[in-house]
Amino acid sequence: MFCYKNRMGWRSLISHVAFGSADVPAAVAFYRDVFGFQEGEPLDGDRRLGHGIGHHALELRPGSGLQHFGMEIRNAALVDVRAHLTDMGVPATAECDDDGALVALWVIDPDGNAVQLHGAIDRSGERGTDGGARPQRVDHITFGSPQVETMVAFYTDVLGLRLSDRMEDDFVWMRGDHHHHDVAIVRAPKPALDHFSFEICSWANVRTWCDRFATMGVTVAWGPGRHGPGNNLFVFVDDPDGRHVELSCEMEVFWDDHASYARDARVWSRSGSIGNLWGPLPTWRESVMQTV
Repeated sequence: MFCYKNRMGWRSLISHVAFGSADVPAAVAFYRDVFGFQEGEPLDGDRRLGHGIGHHALELRPGSGLQHFGMEIRNAALVDVRAHLTDMGVPATAECDDDGALVALWVIDPDGNAVQLHGAIDRSGERGTDGGARPQRVDHITFGSPQVETMVAFYTDVLGLRLSDRMEDDFVWMRGDHHHHDVAIVRAPKPALDHFSFEICSWANVRTWCDRFATMGVTVAWGPGRHGPGNNLFVFVDDPDGRHVELSCEMEVFWDDHASYARDARVWSRSGSIGNLWGPLPTWRESVMQTV
């Protein structure tokens, strides 16, 4: 079993996700009207949505699939991250500003997913409110992969995430900071985005969002329910491109600076019930789990 002890000393937190869409205006309208995100100025043709102030949460552009996702690096300079990547033999593309200062590093994980590593961002809009209904922030991203351990090694050894939970060797949850997971990997026959998640504030807010979905004619695809690993409450809907979008709250928190943890991650049984302690798995998750 793969085990990891963090050596880099930095922390990281997912910042945004970027997707290709078959119908960008329809996707923008969905995330604006249903999720309440505000559209900012486009950049290089990308439509960007967020909280109205601070860093954006979503990028949408013509195409398909995940284009990249961002990770904010904390407690480390990007030049030191680049040195670490060089030591690990991992190619990284540097992104610099007009003055030549390093502002981001781009790496590709073993399944071909692009990750943008960047410095501190303005998160002032994430937990504030102007009275509008919108999620608080991007919570996590989950990938299906036929090479779970290789992906886990990349995100822990290379990008410095910590193991939080395992479902034997078929599902692994990893955290970049205190939050239970920023990235998770589930075994699947081919690489694919499994889902991505936004954080909302509370269980009562789940009810509010489900009523909003009903009012707007958006079908709930899964939930409400409670996951075993992470202990979070959730509800899923699908966006116009068929991506599974989760709203999640009350996620488990790890106080790494104040506690000692076992060297190995917790291992959950390979039981479908841990995916939803309150009820069944959805068809799309059952089809994945039947392949592992």
